[in-house]
Amino acid sequence: MKKQLAAFLKSIPAGILIGIGGMVYLACCSDSANPSGRYIGALLFSVALLSILLFKMNLFTGMIGYVHEQKPSFALSSLLALIGNFLAAFAAGWIRPASEKAIDLCKAKLEKDPFPTVLVDAILCGILIYVCVDAFKKQNRTIAVFLCIPTFILCGFEHCIADAYYFAAARMLTASGAPLFLLLAIVGNSIGGLLIPLLLRLTNYLEQEKTV
Repeated sequence: MKKQLAAFLKSIPAGILIGIGGMVYLACCSDSANPSGRYIGALLFSVALLSILLFKMNLFTGMIGYVHEQKPSFALSSLLALIGNFLAAFAAGWIRPASEKAIDLCKAKLEKDPFPTVLVDAILCGILIYVCVDAFKKQNRTIAVFLCIPTFILCGFEHCIADAYYFAAARMLTASGAPLFLLLAIVGNSIGGLLIPLLLRLTNYLEQEKTV
């Protein structure tokens, strides 16, 4: 019980940091006369994930790729992290005045076709999150964070926790299509996070079978 409570508590600051990443991105994009702001905002968003990794906080999208190789309790910890991340990101979006830029961003998101566009964009984001998290954990490659995070943002891929912040900042959590959008983002991020490790595991199995 204490372990699961700790997992939940470690997810709260992670969700807040993702919210801060969203704040700086929106701030950099608010000046329409400066189109380069979008690139600066995407780069600065990376600070959120880097802080989460350095302080070993629990971010759902950074944990889901390891569910298959951990004990069953890790799956529960991941679920609790998702809940904590969402609550914290929602709060981060609500504590400040509604953002006009967030409203425009969320309207554009809801114009996407749920199937397959949102799902595919979330899967691709999940892949990039797994790549940078794994590179940081196993090889201490900080640069991976500063490459993968701007890439998924500039490509318009969907990160479920960041999207939770944006919809809260836009006061559009109950807008038509928003709940489905967030659900698809969660599912897609989960698939993307698991895709590479499971394919690598299958590849290793097949290579071992070949040598026997």
